[in-house]
Formats: sequence, structure tokens, C-alpha cells
Amino acid sequence: MEALDTLMVTDAQPVRALKDLTPREMQILHLLSDGRTTEEAACLLSISLKTAESHRTRLYRKLEAKNAPHAVRIAIRRGLIEA
Repeated sequence: MEALDTLMVTDAQPVRALKDLTPREMQILHLLSDGRTTEEAACLLSISLKTAESHRTRLYRKLEAKNAPHAVRIAIRRGLIEA
């Protein structure tokens, strides 16, 4: 059922199901929530900056987030990360 695959945020904006996040997108999300920059995440994960930026962009798109703080806020609300 498609309704079960969609989550809602307070504004009633649909958010893709969290199961759609890849393990690497989750790693990027955790690093962003720790205050790391995309450059730092790339270094820590031993990937190129361009690759880290691609993961971040897809993460934002899936969560319908505008920036890192917004992505973290959505993730906290959805229980992906703790505050």
C-alpha cells in the first residue's frame, strides 16, 4: 500500500519512506548531524568530495530537505537519529 510507504511531516508534506535511504546516505546524515561538513564526511568515508555531495543531494531530495539542519530535523522527527 503506497500510503504506508509515505511519511508525513508537520506541514503535511510527504516524505519518501525512510527505507529508501541507502546505507551511505545514512552515514552522511549521521555525520551532518554531528556537525561535520560534506568535505569532512568525504574524508572520513574515504570518498571523493563529488561523491559525498551526490549522496548529500540524494538524501536531501528523499527527505525533501532544503539544507543540512532541515535534513537533521526531519531525521530526528522520523526517529532515524537521536537529538
